[in-house]
Amino acid sequence: MSGIPTDRFLAAIVESSDDAIISKTLDGIVTTWNSAAQRLYGYTPEEAVGREVSLIIPRDRPGELPSIMQRLRNGERIDHFETVRVRKDGTQVDVSVSISPILDDEGRIIGAASIGRDITEKRRSERERQALQQQAEDELAARTESEARFRAVWEATSEALALSDANGTVLDVNPAYCELYGRSADEFIGKSFAVIFGADDQVTAATLYEAIFNAAEPPRSYEVRITRPDGTERFVEARADFLVRNGKRVAMVSAIRDITERKRLDQAQMDFVAMASHDLASPLTVLRARAQLLQRRQRYDEDSVQAILDQTTRMGRLISDLRELVQVEGGGLSLMLEPINLRDLAQAAVAQARALTSTHQLRFEGADCEIIVQGDRDRLGQVLDNLLGNAIKYSAPESEIVVRTEAVTGEARNSVGDQGAGIPADSLPSLFDRFYRGGNSSGEAGLGLGLYITRMLVEAHGGRIWATSEEGVGSTFTVALPRTGCTEISAT
Repeated sequence: MSGIPTDRFLAAIVESSDDAIISKTLDGIVTTWNSAAQRLYGYTPEEAVGREVSLIIPRDRPGELPSIMQRLRNGERIDHFETVRVRKDGTQVDVSVSISPILDDEGRIIGAASIGRDITEKRRSERERQALQQQAEDELAARTESEARFRAVWEATSEALALSDANGTVLDVNPAYCELYGRSADEFIGKSFAVIFGADDQVTAATLYEAIFNAAEPPRSYEVRITRPDGTERFVEARADFLVRNGKRVAMVSAIRDITERKRLDQAQMDFVAMASHDLASPLTVLRARAQLLQRRQRYDEDSVQAILDQTTRMGRLISDLRELVQVEGGGLSLMLEPINLRDLAQAAVAQARALTSTHQLRFEGADCEIIVQGDRDRLGQVLDNLLGNAIKYSAPESEIVVRTEAVTGEARNSVGDQGAGIPADSLPSLFDRFYRGGNSSGEAGLGLGLYITRMLVEAHGGRIWATSEEGVGSTFTVALPRTGCTEISAT
């Protein structure tokens, strides 16, 4: 720097700097203005020098300049103060400003020098970074919330759901799935889905899974038979949907419903159709044969007429059972409730049964009180008639049938006991089911509806019915109804 005056050297540095360098008095009057300041703020030195520096301060920041100048008068240096300035064309620019006091030879503060740098790009980048960060946080929050909602639905739905990969490895199951298959989640997750099948079916199941996973158009639903750990088998209906990534299936969601009961009902309906067809065809065959015989003989034969009457009675009974079924299941059953003395009702049913049979001994045993229930007299009479009719039908001639009426805590009970062949123990749980016919009913015409309709009538009265039996000894059917009163019968 030898031979170059210091002030000229500093002036050259200031002029060549890329930072806007401005000096001003303590009153805020601009004294110097370099080329970088002109580029940044748009004013030439001639336009800026001698004017207040407030020409580049936004009007919405009126307190900023006085505050800065006061700090400078106090000898304070301001470093990297980020703010906004106004260009000559009115646009605003983000700047970082460092301001230092200017001292005279005696150390007195006589002005200030500021170095300004355009940080618009930095601010823009920062805003973009913050926006991206906020977007990421929002997306994460939304994903977390979505996953929480999904998990809540996954856990709460009653439909069995499972997620598995392309190889059939289970990734997740919901509680309903575990309940359906009788296993814990740990017994599924990380293992092959084929664990739900019997050993003999697992290879076939794996082949089916692969075919469904890779099928261009998978079946809308399919049925399979599965085996629970306790050995019981269930039938389920499964629907498949897929998780797709980059156009490729990566996992399958299986939604599963237990259709075991539906299968049972389907089979029961098929059995019913077959049985009804057989039982209704038999009397028709007899009727046709007897009618043809009368036609050939051109006269009435007493045996043929009686056979026709018997078969029409049989058909009427079958049709009546079907009508009763429609009523009890289709909402057509109406009850005319009134106070009924169950003891009298049972005695009347026994008297009627005695008039219809000469082959059995009927005995009534009743408590010495009027046992009152609220019921439909005709329907409760039908219940007793059905039970007495079955006792007569399924017990040996000359055997005894006992009807008992008694009052127990809160209940009135009628029971019908016979000395028949008895009912196998494994048939008792299904005895009152629709279309069920026990093994000892072979040879007797019927649709398996009598006891089912009897149960429905009892339950319509708020009661219950059950059977106890011992093979070779006999059976007892008991009806229990809510009791409304029990009055002792006065002696006469």
